Amino acid sequence: MIFPLFITAQNQESILKALRKSNTTAYKGQSRVLFLTTNTIKDLQTVFPGTDKTCEYILRYYFYTEIHLNKKSNVLFAMDGTKFHIDKRNTSAVSITTSVINLIGGMYYGESEMRSFLIQHPEVSL
Repeated sequence: MIFPLFITAQNQESILKALRKSNTTAYKGQSRVLFLTTNTIKDLQTVFPGTDKTCEYILRYYFYTEIHLNKKSNVLFAMDGTKFHIDKRNTSAVSITTSVINLIGGMYYGESEMRSFLIQHPEVSL
C-alpha cells in the first residue's frame, strides 16, 4: 500500500533538543522533556511577552527543556521523571510556556533557573 508523503510526514514526531544541559543536577537526563500536541515549530515561534525571545527558545535555553511535537497530549517530564499534565485550556504558545515556566519554577532545580530568567528579563510577568 502506498501513502502520500505529505500524510506520513504530518504524523511524524519532531524533537527540538534542549539548547543546554543542566550540570547542577544529579539526574541522568540533565534536561526536561515537554510533549506538545502542536505539530509544527512555527506555533512556538511567538515572542514571549516581556522578552525578545521566542517561547521555544526560552524553554529550550533557560529551562533546559527538550520539546517533542505532534504528541497526544501536553505533558512535562521533570529531570527526575515526574510527569506533569499541562492544562488543556492552555492552547497558545504563550499560555503553555507560562504554565511550563511556573511548573519548573516550583521545582528544586527550576527555582534557580526561574530566578536567573527573571533577572535577565525583568519585564516578564508570570
